[in-house]
Amino acid sequence: WFSEHGTPKEQSLILLYLGRSYAEDGEYNHAMTTYTKGMNIAEKYSLFDISGLINSYMGDLYESKGMIELAIDKYKTAADLFLKDSNKKSYACALRDCGRSYARIDSIEKAINILLQADSIANEIDNPNVKASIANTIPLWRNQLVLSLGIEHTRRSLDAQNTLANKTNELLLKNSET
Repeated sequence: WFSEHGTPKEQSLILLYLGRSYAEDGEYNHAMTTYTKGMNIAEKYSLFDISGLINSYMGDLYESKGMIELAIDKYKTAADLFLKDSNKKSYACALRDCGRSYARIDSIEKAINILLQADSIANEIDNPNVKASIANTIPLWRNQLVLSLGIEHTRRSLDAQNTLANKTNELLLKNSET
């Protein structure tokens, strides 16, 4: 009914909800096809907020399938669309999702820069839920970075210890031969 009689906004929203339903049921191809149809309608009629939501959900779908680069592209597109619509709350959340995805592919510097940008927007709009979701994202990846650095330092220390042990053994062998 909505596809024939609904407004473009109603049509794109119905396709968004139908896509979410397909995604929840594990029907990723149907979800992506439905999202694309909804996005085409939303873009045609400059429904930036709805188009941003659809791009965010497409990013979530890509991320769940391990296609992180595609997810990042969708989150960036969503952020741009939310900014056009002056929807700062969704803009901050799209940046958060983008930063989280960068951290998943070990682009920690990009992740931190984007998450700090999202954090400043969250502070500006003073929405406690958005602030909390971003605050919980930053420490998680900071801890991962600290662990990664600690592992790297440990590996270097073990390499140095092994090199030192090998040199010591060589010297002991050399001295025992003379």
